[in-house]
Amino acid sequence: MLDPLRYSADKEDEDQKEKDSEREAEDSFAKKLLKTRTILLSDEISKKLAHKVIAQLLLLEQDDEDEPIKMFIDSPGGDADAGFAIHDMIRFIKPKVKCICAGLTASAAVIVLLGSGKKDRLSLPNARLLLHQPQTAFMGHAADIRIEAYEIVKIRDRI
Repeated sequence: MLDPLRYSADKEDEDQKEKDSEREAEDSFAKKLLKTRTILLSDEISKKLAHKVIAQLLLLEQDDEDEPIKMFIDSPGGDADAGFAIHDMIRFIKPKVKCICAGLTASAAVIVLLGSGKKDRLSLPNARLLLHQPQTAFMGHAADIRIEAYEIVKIRDRI
């Protein structure tokens, strides 16, 4: 007879091993890309992803200040502040960053794309760009909503 608790624990162990294996494969892939001075931004933009991309940019700058960096962007967007952090780092480091739009580049990902100079922004033939007004799902007191609205207008103006 099957012990449901043991089966559940075994299943969780298998799931964890599968996740660890996928993470190792991603890390290996990312290391190979970095050797070619290529960064792949292909997930929802978050503080965690911004931290990872900024670290990669700084490592590539340290490796060679004169050699350009390629960044392929296929992202639905996400956190505008995290997008601006990547944007600012692209402009801050010495090497040129060539941003290539592949697939869908939307919302905060467009902010990242605009971090590169005009001549360093490219789009693949079937890529799509989507830019929309900043939005929020903020609720609360009238004074707090007014502050949030003011911040949204500031972000819109920056974009």
